[in-house]
Amino acid sequence: MKTERVRKTVAGLVLAVALLLCAGLFLVPNRTMEVEATDVSMLSFIKIKDSDGTFHYRVNVSGTYRTVVEHVVIPSVYRDTPVTEIKSSGFATCTNLKSVVLPESITKIGASAFINCTKLETIHLGQVESIGKNAFINCHKLQGLFLPETLTTVGTNVVQNANTIYVESAEEALPTTWDAKWRDGHTGLVVYNAQNTEFTYSPVEDEESKVIGYDLVGINANTDEKNIVVYTSVQPE
Repeated sequence: MKTERVRKTVAGLVLAVALLLCAGLFLVPNRTMEVEATDVSMLSFIKIKDSDGTFHYRVNVSGTYRTVVEHVVIPSVYRDTPVTEIKSSGFATCTNLKSVVLPESITKIGASAFINCTKLETIHLGQVESIGKNAFINCHKLQGLFLPETLTTVGTNVVQNANTIYVESAEEALPTTWDAKWRDGHTGLVVYNAQNTEFTYSPVEDEESKVIGYDLVGINANTDEKNIVVYTSVQPE
């Protein structure tokens, strides 16, 4: 009997994956998302020398593309050097930006990095460790913001509005280096301990059928699990 249930479960999973693939969709649990970077011609890379003599790149959108770019998949490496930072105000006021995918090499998002991106719907943060203040202010359409447990530093006013936020860590396990007002003015839902949250993405193609970005089309927050706590209204004191 147990073997039969296992077979049915596996068969159901296979069928579900097959249907997703046929629809051009794919599931991403938590922060795992391995996709190919899009055209980098719209991006600017600033080479930074570290104290140990190694180098890394800080990235932002080139000025001429601020009102044009819609989808961005940032590369993990540029000219054989890792890309590890989003520049402060690096994507600010990209008024048509809809989706962003950060590679796992990105560890820092600068202050006001995506401020006033009024059409931004989804951003995949990878394994980011630090988010500066005001990073997502006035991103009114942002949905499914997943804050990974790798985050050790979060500034003030990172997100506002009524967007839902999924936090991988339990509330009581948040580092003390998160600013007490990290979501000051936020009135949406906060789902803590959301390790098993799954996201469904759909590739976005250009006129030549080249994938240029990824739209978030579904979220399974597994909120029926006992260890997930949902808060509403203003940030708890």
